Amino acid sequence: MEKSIKNNDSLIIKLSDSRKEFDALFKKIDSSRDGSITWDEFLSHLLLEFRLKGTAALNSQPLELPIVDPPKLIQSRHPYAICKIILYTDISIQNESSRMSSCNYLTASKDGTINYWSTDFVHQRQVKAINISLKIHSFRVAVVCMSYYFSENSSDKSCIIMGDTSGSINVIRFNRMDNNPFKQRPDCDVFEIHYESALKRTINGLKITAFNYIHSNWVSQVNYYKSYQAFISCSKCFKTSLFFCDITGSKMKYNFNVPLGISCFAFHEGKELLLTGGPDSLIRAWNPFVADRASAIFQGHQSPICAIIIHNSAEKAYTLSKDKCIKIWDIETQICIQTYNQLPSEVSEYTSLSSVYNPVTHQLIIASMMIAVVVCEKTIDKDKSDGESHTKKITCVIYNPLFEVVCICFIVNQLVITTGSDSYIIMWDPWRGRCIYVIRNAHTEMYLGKLRAIPISAATFDPCNQLLATGAKDGSIKVWSYSSGTCLKTMMINQKW
Repeated sequence: MEKSIKNNDSLIIKLSDSRKEFDALFKKIDSSRDGSITWDEFLSHLLLEFRLKGTAALNSQPLELPIVDPPKLIQSRHPYAICKIILYTDISIQNESSRMSSCNYLTASKDGTINYWSTDFVHQRQVKAINISLKIHSFRVAVVCMSYYFSENSSDKSCIIMGDTSGSINVIRFNRMDNNPFKQRPDCDVFEIHYESALKRTINGLKITAFNYIHSNWVSQVNYYKSYQAFISCSKCFKTSLFFCDITGSKMKYNFNVPLGISCFAFHEGKELLLTGGPDSLIRAWNPFVADRASAIFQGHQSPICAIIIHNSAEKAYTLSKDKCIKIWDIETQICIQTYNQLPSEVSEYTSLSSVYNPVTHQLIIASMMIAVVVCEKTIDKDKSDGESHTKKITCVIYNPLFEVVCICFIVNQLVITTGSDSYIIMWDPWRGRCIYVIRNAHTEMYLGKLRAIPISAATFDPCNQLLATGAKDGSIKVWSYSSGTCLKTMMINQKW
């Protein structure tokens, strides 16, 4: 069988091959189905193959978007905007999963009001004054952020990391078995320590280490990481935008510089992945031990970043900007899976946002004037779907004996098409169990001002196995280019079935 490739009616390549593989490849490239391949068709085929072969990028796109439901709004019960929300667990529960399942929340506002919430955000109690057992006073400047690490091992020390307005970091270390800050002393109600005195010597089991003027601006965030026995701090300044150092200051020090500074970060200890965000609206991925330049930059936000959360598996990252925009990223492929802009204005207009992520319930909690609970990943019913194929019942499965996945070495695999009530068309490689590409929302209609998917009820190939026709329950019929996945024609039956 003789085939040709032409460019502007000029013959470029003439090939003669009777193999079945070549015939399938030729029909895949011949999108006009006129028996010849032009240069434009050949280049289009190469571009489509590169796109469809990006299996890592394809796998990063879920069949359903992570955030599908509107957020649940809860009254904050604070007279002012919430400045901090945290998730805390009961350390008396030994099992880690059980401990996280029974975790609670705590919110605080600038007037000193503290509210306690259950896992499902039922208000438990409110306090405006707490019992103080120890007081460290006369700090040089105001403390603006803190991080607390509690060691369950009695032989290890717990620590409190504090960042202040001068750009300095103070590390307070203590052993919980000794006279720690949370134990009441019988001789006095409140044990007071002068900051300068604690710097010079250990008092009541407390040891303070000061890292003075690390940043040239206020410290925006500080966190402690147990596996490295180190802390990370960041600031909105060019010089030393982020500082990674062990708590003694004698083993390792890494300085990261970003032109407009860094306002927030997230660090995954297992994967050694560091993500930073700042006023330039960019998300940067770093190797924490290579401070020269970022390994990747995620672009898409339109306002300064105020929070970053890395999923437990380090596969996804959730980022929040000041314009209340949530973006979900696939870290490996650097692709934005979803952009969510539906946080209501009641949450925050001109106040700062505080957020926390619950890895058990897959909820992102954003707090300010109100509390918004956003479900980031719906729980998959394993009896109905594996989460990787259709999310609703399958209506049609058809096999294409002609089209094959063409690799560089021309190794071929025949394909299967599935359609479902979720209005998805998925092309599969049945021999490898691999999804080739997905057409989402194949049939849709406008209903009450919103676009909704119409279940697919039938599908078939044309006699040449080059085109795919699908029919939906609303009477619509669409013809698709099988090789590119584009819709070539839409028809409608007047009577709905």
